[in-house]
Amino acid sequence: MVVLHPHIYWSQTNSSVSLRVDLHSAENVIVEYDKQSVSVFASIDHDTKKEYAFSLELAEEIDSPSCKHRVTPRCIDITLAKHSDKNEFWSRLTASAEKLPWLHVDFDKFRSGDDDTSTDDEDEREGGINDFKSHDIPDNVMDRFKTKRRNAPPAEFAKMYLF
Repeated sequence: MVVLHPHIYWSQTNSSVSLRVDLHSAENVIVEYDKQSVSVFASIDHDTKKEYAFSLELAEEIDSPSCKHRVTPRCIDITLAKHSDKNEFWSRLTASAEKLPWLHVDFDKFRSGDDDTSTDDEDEREGGINDFKSHDIPDNVMDRFKTKRRNAPPAEFAKMYLF
C-alpha cells in the first residue's frame, strides 16, 4: 500500500508552532514528538483504506512533553511548544532548505516577528477609515464634494445593477 503525504499548514508565535494536517475523518492517528522532529501517521477508512504519514526534521528544538495534538473531523491540529530557552521566531520550519510540496504557510494564523514589535507611532500612522478627519481634505475638494452631494438624486431614484 502506498503511503501518501497530507497537506500541512504551519504558523508560529513566540512560544509555539502550529501545524494543521489537512485530513478529513482521520482514524488511528499516531503523533510522535522528538527533541527536533515530529512524526504523524493516520489512516482514512472510507471505501478504500488510505494511509498518510510524514516526518519533519525541525530547524529548532521543541519541548516534547509540552507538545499536544487534537483530532477533529476536518484536520489534525498539532501545537509544538518551542524550547523555553529559544522563545523567538523561526526563520524556517524544517532543518533543510528543500521546498516540500505538501508543506504550506498558514497565512490565516501566521505572524512574523515584526508583527509583535509595533510601536505606538506606527499604530497612529496606520489609522483606519474611522480616523479620517474632514480637516485633512483641501477646501476646494470639500466644496466640490458638498456641491455634488446637494445635486445628487434622492436615494429612491438611484440605479442599481445586480450581476
